[in-house]
Formats: sequence, structure tokens, C-alpha cells
Amino acid sequence: MARLRDYIGLLMFSILCVSALFVQSHYFTDSSIVPKWLITLFVFGGLVLYYTIAIWYAHSVSINMFRVGIVLVAICFLQAVLGLLQYFNVYYSPSIYKITGSFDNPAGFSACLCAGVPFTAFLLSKDNKRYMRLMGWIMGTIIVVAIVLSYSRAGIISLAAVCTIFLYQKLLHRRILKFSLLAGLVALILGCYWIKKDSADGRLLIWQSCINMVKDSPWIGHGLGSFEAHYMDYQAEYFRIHGQQNRYAMLADNVKHPFNEYMEILLNFGIIGLVILFAFIFLLIYCYKLNPDIEKKIAVYVLISIGTFSLFSYPFTYPFTWIITLLSVLIIIKEPIKVFFCCILEEKCSMCFGYRLLNDWHL
Repeated sequence: MARLRDYIGLLMFSILCVSALFVQSHYFTDSSIVPKWLITLFVFGGLVLYYTIAIWYAHSVSINMFRVGIVLVAICFLQAVLGLLQYFNVYYSPSIYKITGSFDNPAGFSACLCAGVPFTAFLLSKDNKRYMRLMGWIMGTIIVVAIVLSYSRAGIISLAAVCTIFLYQKLLHRRILKFSLLAGLVALILGCYWIKKDSADGRLLIWQSCINMVKDSPWIGHGLGSFEAHYMDYQAEYFRIHGQQNRYAMLADNVKHPFNEYMEILLNFGIIGLVILFAFIFLLIYCYKLNPDIEKKIAVYVLISIGTFSLFSYPFTYPFTWIITLLSVLIIIKEPIKVFFCCILEEKCSMCFGYRLLNDWHL
């Protein structure tokens, strides 16, 4: 019975991830994002209800992270294959971009693949059979190739950052190699800037205008949706001060994202919001250090990948990124959660026992 519950939960989680990655519908103005969110929220509600009922009746549930990792890698592999088929003109892409998968631009495609690629470590473990490791290498390689061919600079930098951190930890006392790794990462970032210099300069213009917005309300921000509501006014003010002949003038556009999730938090909630975010990050680091097992290490690499991507793009526009982030956070804090609920359960039992003793003494 317990095994059946586990398989049902895994099936529902698989449906959730497939919905977040592949669902599209032309009945909506935004055919690639809104349908994903609607179906994902519906399935997520069903998943939460299922586990709530399972915990209520069984008092505990078990989640096999190895199977979850395989599911995530397999789904990302299918998304990567779809993107590669578009790249080689085997499958039609409705976008102006060469490779987008089931999204409308390479940002969503590469963001989701970057979030999922660290889970290949479950397959590459030395404890697995040889064919499992081979399958992990094949799927991981195809996912990485798809990210690179998407020409998403945020994706390439995110992937490079994770690889650099991983290799840096392996090179214990080799300072020259460590320095070379860091220098290579810096060179890659500079190279990505020059690949699409105009686009990169456009983002610098956006960040400059955002900084001016932050100056007007640094502590509490401007509230939700402040970027879309006020950005164009600040951009116009920037050109009024610096002149229309400014080098950024030709890059001005009507944009909907600041291309930096941390900047968006700063705009919406100010320094207070950013401090809360960093406090939560330090809490995750503390929970990780309590018992840094392989599952937690993979979860940390996932969060590093998403966090790096967030510096240059908007990965949290997509539901799959939220799912992977929530899953990684739960993996890291699972032990403190267990301790917390055990303490609550023990406290309730003690209270019930004490109440019965008082009743018996009164009688």
C-alpha cells in the first residue's frame, strides 16, 4: 500500500512537471506561459491535496528522490530534444528564434533546462549500474548542448558557474587550476557580453533606470508590478537628463522585465525585501551544513544555477522554475521540518497525557 502511494505521488509529480514545461494553448493571448501556469496550479493543488490526505491517514509519506531525479532529467531531456529538432529544422518553431522548445523565446527554454540539469547527478552516481550512468551522460550532454545552441547567455553563464563551483571544490590544493577556472568564468562572462553587445548594453540601460527607481523608494520599494508601471517614465527621464544622443538611445524599448530577479525584488519590496531574501538564503546554508548529503548537494547546485540565471534574466516567470526551486528548498530543510513537527507532536501528546492525569486526579 505504501509503495502504491509513492508511485501515485510520483505520477502526479510527473504530470505537474510535464504541464509546467510542455502545455501550450492558442486560446490565450500568451499561448506559452499562461496555459502552463493554469494547468500547473490545478495539478499542484491536486498534489497537495493528495499528500495531505496521505499524511492524515498514513501519518507519514516517503519520497524517493532518485526516482524524482530521473523523472526531472527525463522531462528536461525531452524538452532539449524538442529544441534540437527545432534547431535542425526538423520540427517547426513558431518563434523568430532558432530554438525555443515549448516556449516563446530561448530564455524560458534555457532557464528550465539549467534548473533541471544538476539532477543528472542522481544518474551519474558511482553506486548506480553502468547503463544508468551511461544514460545519465547521454541525457546530460544533450541537455547541455541544447542550452549552448539556444545562445542564451544567461543559460551558458549559469551552466558555467555550476561547473566552475563543482570543479573548484574538487581541486583542493591546486591554486593555479583554481585561478584558471575563475579566470575562465570571467572570460566567458566578458565573451557573452561581446557576443550580443547591443543587447547587453540595452540591459545596462534598464538596470541604470532601475537604480534611479530604487533611489526614490529604497527601503520598501514601489510595490508589486512597479517595473511595468513606472519603468518607461524613468527611462524617459534618463534620456531627458543625459540627452537623446546618449549611446543607449538606440537601445530604448518598451520592456516588461528588468532582466534581473534581484533588481525586481528591490523595486517591489526595497532593501527590506532583499534583506529578507538573503536571510532566507543564509538559513538554507545553515540547514545544508547540518547534514550535507548528496541530495542536499544537488539541491544546492540547482539553486546556484537558478540564482545565477536570475542575475541576467527572469526565470521565475515560468512555473517549472518555481517547482524546482520549491523542491530544492524542501530537500535542504527536510530535517529541520521533521524535527519541528516531531516537537509539535510530542508537545501535543504531553498535553493530552497531562490533561488526562489532571482529570483522573480530580476524580
